[in-house]
Amino acid sequence: MGFADDAIEYAYDDALNTLFETAYPSVQRGPVKDASITSILTRGDCDEEMFEIIRQTIISNTNHYLIPYDELTQLLGSNGAVSLTNGSNNDSLLRALCEDLNLNKIGIFKADDIDNIDEKIFYVYSGFQTYSSESGFNEAIFAKGFCEDKKGSGSSIPLLLLESILLISLLAFLEEFVYRLLKSHTFSFKNTWNLLKSKITFTALSFLIPSILSFVMVYGISFLMPEGPDHFMESSSMFWMLALTIGMSIIPTAFNLFLMNRIGLDGFHSLRGYRNFANASIYASYLPFFVFYLVYFEQYPRVPHLLMVVLSFAVGDVLARSYYHFSGNQKFRNIKIHGTIGLLVGTSCLLLVNSFILTELSTNQMLNAGLFIVPIVFGHYIIGKFLKRQNSLSVKNNDEKAILDKSLSHLWIVDSPYHSFKNKSMKWQY
Repeated sequence: MGFADDAIEYAYDDALNTLFETAYPSVQRGPVKDASITSILTRGDCDEEMFEIIRQTIISNTNHYLIPYDELTQLLGSNGAVSLTNGSNNDSLLRALCEDLNLNKIGIFKADDIDNIDEKIFYVYSGFQTYSSESGFNEAIFAKGFCEDKKGSGSSIPLLLLESILLISLLAFLEEFVYRLLKSHTFSFKNTWNLLKSKITFTALSFLIPSILSFVMVYGISFLMPEGPDHFMESSSMFWMLALTIGMSIIPTAFNLFLMNRIGLDGFHSLRGYRNFANASIYASYLPFFVFYLVYFEQYPRVPHLLMVVLSFAVGDVLARSYYHFSGNQKFRNIKIHGTIGLLVGTSCLLLVNSFILTELSTNQMLNAGLFIVPIVFGHYIIGKFLKRQNSLSVKNNDEKAILDKSLSHLWIVDSPYHSFKNKSMKWQY
């Protein structure tokens, strides 16, 4: 069975793979698939197309010789072949088949559709047993398979990507537009249109690497995933959440930053450029959550999607400001320290977002995450403003002191001839 087959094919694939690996001691010590035995395929409620696919699967994945339907017709006649194939398990037909083929024992595979709910949920059965002319039917082994059709669930993914890119681009555009308007007090439709296009292009480029790497990293660290009964506060759960945050968000964003630095796009090396980049990269790294949600629930998470854009903007602001101050030529050590702490704070915010989203991707959980993250972001911003003000006052005081020292030095130079003459006069008197 190949890629993107019908859901019922995946259900039978699951059932048959389990059946093939099951031991059947009367013919083989190991898995039943390794037994060298002549067998037939029968069916219950199974259509002709699926029946033929199952036949090919058995032929391809086992050592059994599966008697073709044409050969059954030659040996048993048309009515006998139809009756046996449709699962009658007629003792006389099986006995005649064993005698004609000179077989002591013959294997019987059976396929049956157990349930089909709205052509979306499929539950199937596969079984195997042997028949001997001497002992009759032996005990059967069986396996059941289940599959839910999710083919249409991914149709909203392109819409999710498009909306995300446009929303993040619009935020970056409005921020840059207001900044330029307040600075120049002029408006140009052409420049505005070019600015919007550049923001959409920049956001799309920032999306590419994290959206791919996040899926790779999620599957790469899946072996660390705790078991279902494990409590979320256990060390294994906490370690997995930390690894997920680093692997899914930090590593893709850092690698994306490395590449974007090499590209050297116009406007990237600025606070607003870093903020736009961080917003796009962080949101793109959370795409696996939304894709899995779409596939599993088959619903578009409209409100959580919009709230995630806001949260990624808030966390991106902390990381962007911190990286801008940390990487820039700052002469104030406290700004460097504040930037370093900000990078750690941003990472902690991502860990906090993960803890809420992994619990449930819902509006309430996103709002709860925002209640923690927004005050943290605001506090980091206020502390940064306070440090800048203190540094400005320090620079101002140093400048005033330098001016005063220069003035005093000038007065000393002017006054020094008088003091020199006075000292000499006093020496002459003595």
